[in-house]
Amino acid sequence: MQFVCFLLGFSPFLMHAQAPNKTDEKGRKQGLWAKYHENGNLRYEGVFKDDKPEGVFKYYNEEGKLKMIAFYFDQGKRSRAKALHPDLQKIISSGNYFEQKKDSIWNYYTDQDVLIAVESYERGVRSGKWMWNYPDGVISEYVEYKSDKKNGEFKQYYPDGKIKSAGKFIEGKLEGKFQFYDKAGNISAEGMYKNDLREGIWYHYKNDGNIDRTETFINGISQNPIEFNPVKIKDDDE
Repeated sequence: MQFVCFLLGFSPFLMHAQAPNKTDEKGRKQGLWAKYHENGNLRYEGVFKDDKPEGVFKYYNEEGKLKMIAFYFDQGKRSRAKALHPDLQKIISSGNYFEQKKDSIWNYYTDQDVLIAVESYERGVRSGKWMWNYPDGVISEYVEYKSDKKNGEFKQYYPDGKIKSAGKFIEGKLEGKFQFYDKAGNISAEGMYKNDLREGIWYHYKNDGNIDRTETFINGISQNPIEFNPVKIKDDDE
């Protein structure tokens, strides 16, 4: 938070007396620069060196409120950014960019400073461990990505942190064994997924762990349907 407080008090135009928006003989941006929204309010301010952003940049919404602070380095290729709630001026997300694409770990927060989600990227491509939390910070869902698709372990949780469902994704589709749990932590149902569809025999259990009934699926269609409402799987577009 000290990093943000320092940047909030920093303005290139207060630190330097030179006029902004200068280019050199090669047409490259040099020194202080500022751009404005159509309504005249400041859009961004920062320093360029040889046409590359350098150091601290501030970005504002059309109402003139600060919405993001970024620190550029490596000749402008990389930056560390913190997005702010324009009214509360609290951090709502933070992470790195590589050539304007999200890179490495990104964290997201509620207005109460609670971590609500964690994302992982490799130069704009979803890769690694992703996590979503309930508003109080307790984990809600976990999944692994590789090459921009869900690949690996997948879990969902109840609000008290107990496991709700568990399975595995391969190339963006559910594959293999999948299990559902009740709120007491007991397996309530389990079976196999094939190509994102339930397949074969699914077992439904009583609270004591004994089999209550079985259900057979072919290409995701139940051959002996019963009342069964699996938890919703989060889509990538949500």
